Amino acid sequence: MNSVVNTKTLLLAFALSLPLVSVVSAHRLQGSSLESPLAVPPVVRLTGTLVPLMGQQDKGLDTLNVWVKDQEWVFKLTDVKTLSGTKYDAMILNKLFPREVRFKGPDTIIHPIQNAAAAGKPLVVEGRLYVANRTLLVTEQGTPPVNP
Repeated sequence: MNSVVNTKTLLLAFALSLPLVSVVSAHRLQGSSLESPLAVPPVVRLTGTLVPLMGQQDKGLDTLNVWVKDQEWVFKLTDVKTLSGTKYDAMILNKLFPREVRFKGPDTIIHPIQNAAAAGKPLVVEGRLYVANRTLLVTEQGTPPVNP
């Protein structure tokens, strides 16, 4: 009787683990996906200028709607780089639908971004892009290098 119970328990545990095993093996076979909860979010660097939201004329392939705190801006992009994972570069923004992202991070990083936006200054923002949540966890910010 004891071995019958153990056999039934083992079969039940095996049957319940099959879906998890199939998901993990499917993930390994198809490569990393930006939407996969098992994938590490890529580190991206966005370069451009945050400008006030002016309506539909600001929409385009080189723009991204950005929420900083409770204010929405349009990020007029001059460059997009992926610094980790596959080199998607600007193509990574095609994964965002709608094409908007929320900047999150410590106030010591977010306040200078707000100040640069208010002044209309170009800036570089770097962080981990969580595509499913449309969130950029900002780790660094600064001004773009000046080309001679």
